[in-house]
Amino acid sequence: MRKIIKQLTICLATFTFLSCNHTKSNIEEKANTTEISETALSKSEDDENKVIEDVNTEIADGSIGEESTPIKEVTSTPKPFKSIVKKEIKKVPVIDEQAQKDGSRSSPYFFNLASAFFQKNVFNGKVNYTEIKAKPTELNKLITAFENHKVSRRNSSEYKAFYINAYNLLTIKSLVDNYPTKSPLDIDGFFKVKRHKVAGEMLTLDQIENVKLRKEFDDARIHFVVVCGALSCPPIINRAYLPSTVDAQMTKQAKSAVNSDIFVKVDDSAKEVAVSMIMKWYKEDFVKENQTIIDYLNTYRNTQIPLDYNVAYQEYNWTINAQ
Repeated sequence: MRKIIKQLTICLATFTFLSCNHTKSNIEEKANTTEISETALSKSEDDENKVIEDVNTEIADGSIGEESTPIKEVTSTPKPFKSIVKKEIKKVPVIDEQAQKDGSRSSPYFFNLASAFFQKNVFNGKVNYTEIKAKPTELNKLITAFENHKVSRRNSSEYKAFYINAYNLLTIKSLVDNYPTKSPLDIDGFFKVKRHKVAGEMLTLDQIENVKLRKEFDDARIHFVVVCGALSCPPIINRAYLPSTVDAQMTKQAKSAVNSDIFVKVDDSAKEVAVSMIMKWYKEDFVKENQTIIDYLNTYRNTQIPLDYNVAYQEYNWTINAQ
């Protein structure tokens, strides 16, 4: 009997020892798993913070679009002992590299770039073609910017401002490419043949003026803001036309033109007013609803012209508007 009890005691002790070792092994394995998971999670957070740091660096130096905003750094979530916490994944903005290459950025980018260019290269209605020819980088950036620029007719102010600026910039570009030249008329196909990529379309200067602007808006003020590169054109301004101010800018240029001798010369002794040939070429834009040329001029004139004065037309000076 004693022999049987002794054997049972030995078996019980052996079972208890083996059971304890198995439990200890499981605990150690779980602890190791937790440690590995926590290490991997920490590495994942470090990697993501590195990506975010890189993106924020690009935003700061301007290699991402102007409207991007920095992303907050990921903060580690405290992890309870022997537990794995699911981490929230933060989205990193997608950088459209192609958009940066082809210039199709947001609208402010194009208009701001255009304003800086005009301010630098236009003075008193004249263009510094020599300087632009020597350093064409800024102009080439602008050309690239509007080639794939997206513009909608639904936003009429932006649409109008965009095509006015595009016309003026392409006129300068075509003259620079052929500079020195005495006149845009010395360049074959300047207005009606040579096509340019504008907002994804191939257009001539005539198509920009007559289809994209005149046909779309039926507004005679357009003739005071699209500048053909000649001295008898209305003077080019040293800033871009902006969506928020384009209407006021057009009115200002209309007033400036009809109150200057470049566009209107009044001879009181002869009771005659000599106006720009533009008002003859596009007479239908200025004379509407029984309105005469003089009626239209008086809308913007500081000194009214008597309605019984004769209307004559000035000879057009096609000499380039160079500084």
